[in-house]
Amino acid sequence: MKKFTILLVPIIFVLTTITSCSSGSEENEMTPSYVGQYFYYRNVAKVNGTVTTDENHENNSCSSKSNYTIKSDNSVISETYSSSNFGGPCNSVYTANYTYDTTSQTIDGQKVSFEANNLILSQINTFGTTTTENIFYYKRK
Repeated sequence: MKKFTILLVPIIFVLTTITSCSSGSEENEMTPSYVGQYFYYRNVAKVNGTVTTDENHENNSCSSKSNYTIKSDNSVISETYSSSNFGGPCNSVYTANYTYDTTSQTIDGQKVSFEANNLILSQINTFGTTTTENIFYYKRK
């Protein structure tokens, strides 16, 4: 009986450890890694592949409040902040609800990609022989 008890204790410990580890990883597997809130910090504009504008908004207290929140059901809330005049109060001026389409990798028609902790939205338009691309960068905080 003593040998049986000595063998049973390590087996119970191992089973308890496996159970607690597996339940934690199942939760992580069920929540996509891209779920979170992302804040606007940069905009790059290109015309025919040439960068024409590269603006950093990270230190702009008003623009940098604009954000996208992606939830685990792929619903998306977009909130845009602006001030009515330079240096004026910063207010939420627009809120919209979208769906992140994981098949086409788009949100509201904008191409979506994720790099490190960044959400990158890209809009491409062609008018005749001119192609413009606007790339918006959002950082998870």
